[in-house]
Amino acid sequence: MANDYERRNSFNDDKSYSSGFSTASSGQTRRPRSTEGNSSDYTADSRSSVRGNLSRNARPSSSRYNSSSSRSNKLSSTSADANSGKPSKKKKEKKPKSKARRIIGTIGKITLSIFLIGIIAAFLVIGAFGIYMFGFVDDSVDFNLNDLTVNQKSVIYVRDENNPSEWVVYQELYKENREWVDLENMTKHLPHAFIAAEDQRFYTHSGVDWKRTIASFANMVVPFLGSRQGGSTINQQLIKNLTNDNDVSPMRKIREIMRARKIDETYSKDVILECYLNYIYLNNNCYGVESAAEYYFGKPSSELNIQECASLAAITKEPAAYDPIKKTEKHKTRRNWVISEMYNQGYISEAEKDAAIASEVELSGIAGKRYDAIQSGGNDISDEQAAAQIEETTETNKDEDAEKEVFSYFTDTLIDQLVDDLVEKKGYTKERAYDVLYTGGYKIYATLDTGIQNTVDKVFTTDTNWSKVYGKKELPNGAITIMDYEGHVVAICGGRGEKTVSRSLNHATAAHQPGSSMKPVGIYAAALEDNLITWSTLVKNSALTYSGKKINNYDRSTSGPVTIQNALERSLNIVPARVLIDYGEENAYNFATQRFHLSTLVNSDKNVSGMALGGSTYGVTTLDMTAAYATFGNGGKYYEPTLYELVLSSRETLDNYKDPVLQYSGESEQALSEDTAYIMNQMLRTVVTGSKGTARSAGLSGWQVIAKTGTTSSNKGRYFVGGTPYYVAACWFGYDPPKSMNSLSSSTNPALRLWKAIFKDIHKDLKKKSFPKSSNVKTANYCIHSGLISSSKCSDETRVGYYKKDYAPVCVGKHISLVGDEEESSSTDSSGASSGASSGASSGASSGATSGASSGASSGNTSGASSGAASSNQPAESTTTSTPAASQADAA
Repeated sequence: MANDYERRNSFNDDKSYSSGFSTASSGQTRRPRSTEGNSSDYTADSRSSVRGNLSRNARPSSSRYNSSSSRSNKLSSTSADANSGKPSKKKKEKKPKSKARRIIGTIGKITLSIFLIGIIAAFLVIGAFGIYMFGFVDDSVDFNLNDLTVNQKSVIYVRDENNPSEWVVYQELYKENREWVDLENMTKHLPHAFIAAEDQRFYTHSGVDWKRTIASFANMVVPFLGSRQGGSTINQQLIKNLTNDNDVSPMRKIREIMRARKIDETYSKDVILECYLNYIYLNNNCYGVESAAEYYFGKPSSELNIQECASLAAITKEPAAYDPIKKTEKHKTRRNWVISEMYNQGYISEAEKDAAIASEVELSGIAGKRYDAIQSGGNDISDEQAAAQIEETTETNKDEDAEKEVFSYFTDTLIDQLVDDLVEKKGYTKERAYDVLYTGGYKIYATLDTGIQNTVDKVFTTDTNWSKVYGKKELPNGAITIMDYEGHVVAICGGRGEKTVSRSLNHATAAHQPGSSMKPVGIYAAALEDNLITWSTLVKNSALTYSGKKINNYDRSTSGPVTIQNALERSLNIVPARVLIDYGEENAYNFATQRFHLSTLVNSDKNVSGMALGGSTYGVTTLDMTAAYATFGNGGKYYEPTLYELVLSSRETLDNYKDPVLQYSGESEQALSEDTAYIMNQMLRTVVTGSKGTARSAGLSGWQVIAKTGTTSSNKGRYFVGGTPYYVAACWFGYDPPKSMNSLSSSTNPALRLWKAIFKDIHKDLKKKSFPKSSNVKTANYCIHSGLISSSKCSDETRVGYYKKDYAPVCVGKHISLVGDEEESSSTDSSGASSGASSGASSGASSGATSGASSGASSGNTSGASSGAASSNQPAESTTTSTPAASQADAA
């Protein structure tokens, strides 16, 4: 490029201007020669006027004053003769001036004075203005041109479905369609074309071309130069693009000039030129030469020929007016002028010029489709329509991907997470985080599994999958989040049907009532972790009045005491309510929010309805519930759900990076002990495998499945959370706003059916594996009369349960029956200390029980009767309570 620029300098025509300006180095100014002022041009009256204005001491030497001097001498001589006694000659009286002449003279003096004062004032103003410009105008810039490559579109990458070790483009984020390209990677003709068209003396001026600036100003007053090249240099245009300073005022222009000079002092010409070429707007939402090259010609800037480079440079002057698609003839005229200027300035040869002008520029890509539509006489088509046509006629969907505008639910959720993390970890404001995400040129490596996401999208966009589960004309909505057991969200969908708007309502991250799916994370896991309950702890299943409100099972059935496992399998309501009362509402709330990070729970949820029955104030999100349930399949580890693995700046690469913008740590916290997690896993499997399990239809042949169903009160929604050893997912089904779905039977859960349709497909080619076991858990027989580990003092009526090795209370043969049909009224404060301890947890709590255990538990006592199959074998759930939140919730 250097040789081209040197050659260009040899074509500099600055000398054409030299004859109109004085030589600066001589310090002299050439004055025009006057043709007036000869003595013969002055009249006697003017001479008299001059004499009258001369000082007495004035002695003009000019020849035109000689006659006056003679007369003065004669007058002196006459006076002397008089004194000597000689008669004197009579003095000739001077003719007085006319009044008009006196007025004209006065006006002339005033005019001259004003003119001189004006000149002096002008010099003072110009001097002061110069001092102000160079001394006080802010020429600082709040950007670093060396870092401006980050101001471009960000790209989301996902793993190739067929080759997971490779990353492919999934979606692009941008306010402006911009892709950065280094100057060295452009064809040399591209910068040449722009310099020729926009700033011929770019490499010689100091940021401002004063000749053009003055000429441009003069041309505004008296048009005489045409309008081929404006007054702004490449520096000035770059400043305007970067600052968005569009104020139409002299001060804006002054700021622009001073800042243009500043960056010229600070950065090299090549850096300035590179930034300019990447920031210039070239119409049709193309910012920078790379995106424009792809849009108009379907190729990178490195492959453009002379005509194509000149074509892009021709757009710059007035993008809409010189659009190559709609303004073809005007654009062509301007393009040919640019080619001629490239020749005139020595960038191309005469043969190259002639060939370039003679050839036609062929538009391709999106631009070509739009051009063809116009030329064929049809109406202009949109970029989306053009992209669709391209997809039909090409083997790849590269252009369709490039024109993708509607963000997926995954992208929507990813953006939210990235913004939150930039605020938290980088200290950005939310506004700044959004801005840098769309303009930062980030490389975002996402966790999305496109194969799984395609399956989800197919299920959620096929109406028959919904009409089968709900036969009304108005189909309900739904959402699902799928995650692996290390926190990676592999798929997400926030609504039924095709997504048509970016950043729309996302039901996957919106809170909905979870119903009975709340029980494992709201109370059972906490009570098991703190040794208040075991697998077989017996809890009274009779009607309960709590704080003046009745709590019933979904079918209002009652029975004798039942085990925790049996209550979970059948999704009973009374049992978890009694456990919660003994454990403490405050304790349960803290456990759910601090261990499982259920972010949408609030203080008003510190009650039975919110924590035990799933009738929380706002509900929970499928994203939060998926992460919480993952602890039951990975040994009790909680991983914060993430939709990205790594975020890099535009200058770093995946193979070699040192300072990532963001990176998922992959760290976990032990939300549950390994033994608690495994016991919960085994209990949740009985919801699928048990004879009375509410999720029996969720079974997948040959796979271990954990599951929990949920139904809101008044039958306004369904919830389901299920997992295999590979993935876990939470799914919601309902209307927004909520509507009754009474036509659905109590045993029907459409959320479960959606989950199964997806999981059955994504597991068909996966190798079978099992959930991890815990060496700290043992299997043992328990006494069905006490719920404790059976001993020689127990009858032969035992069943098998899972227990922690360090906490497995043994039955001593004292079987105290608490079977009764009376209603118990317990009163607790928020700490959960209950006077009715016998209504709840196993009285076999040993000294190893934690602070969550009931204060009424005593060693060796039992809660009573058999594990008690209830009178109803109906697998569905629902709750009826009179607590305020429960009116919106359920118990499935």
